[in-house]
Amino acid sequence: MANTTVAAVSGYIKTHERLLIVVLCLIFTGWVTNKGLTIYQGYEQGKLTNLEQQLNETKQQTAAAQQSAQDAKNTAQVIAVQATQDKAASATLIASLSQQNASLASQIVKRGNQTEQQQQVDLTTSIPGLDVRFKVLVPNVNPADVHVSPDGKTVSIGEDTAQKVVSQLELVPPLQGDKKDLEAEVKNGQDMLASSQKALDTQSKLTDAQQKVIDAQDKYNGLLETQLKQADAVCQEKVNIEKTNTKKAYFKGFKWGAVAGFIAGVFTGHAL
Repeated sequence: MANTTVAAVSGYIKTHERLLIVVLCLIFTGWVTNKGLTIYQGYEQGKLTNLEQQLNETKQQTAAAQQSAQDAKNTAQVIAVQATQDKAASATLIASLSQQNASLASQIVKRGNQTEQQQQVDLTTSIPGLDVRFKVLVPNVNPADVHVSPDGKTVSIGEDTAQKVVSQLELVPPLQGDKKDLEAEVKNGQDMLASSQKALDTQSKLTDAQQKVIDAQDKYNGLLETQLKQADAVCQEKVNIEKTNTKKAYFKGFKWGAVAGFIAGVFTGHAL
């Protein structure tokens, strides 16, 4: 019985030799194709791994860039508040000192007018009046050094000289006052200049900080765009791998289908 089956199979093979060759070719083609797809799948998997690694690195860089952008924004906000405060403080100080300077200038003019008026009075004042004014203009004067005659007409230095001296001395207190006011004006000017410079410096810092915000945001946007492109590439590569798996499954089924078909053909031929 076994010999009969072997003989039948052998006869079937000889009869269908071409079919067998075709089946073997199909099996070999399926094997080669499957092997090639396996190699290609390995390449795709390596490519996917590399893309995923790049994507993860870009995500980390994007997160860092986002944090940098936020830090830059926070810094800019702090500087913006400081710039606003410095600008307001400068404006307030300048307004106050400008008003003070105007008052000082007015006092200088007023003092000058009063000095001129007092000088005119001194030129016609009597000796007793000049004596009083002299002692006002020359503090801590020794009264014994000034002798007024019993008749009140003369002093040891003489009336004409006393008038001119006192008139000249009238310039001293106003000049001292003017000097003090001018020094105050100069100091106010320096304070206003320093305040303005501080506001300008803060504004410059704000401009730099705002530029850093723009640069950081641009970097973040660029990395985010790269991340999206890499994510698309990863998704596409996964799709390609799935397509390769489908092809492998197809050729694997085709190969075993050919074998099964040949075996079924052998038994069918034997049965007949």
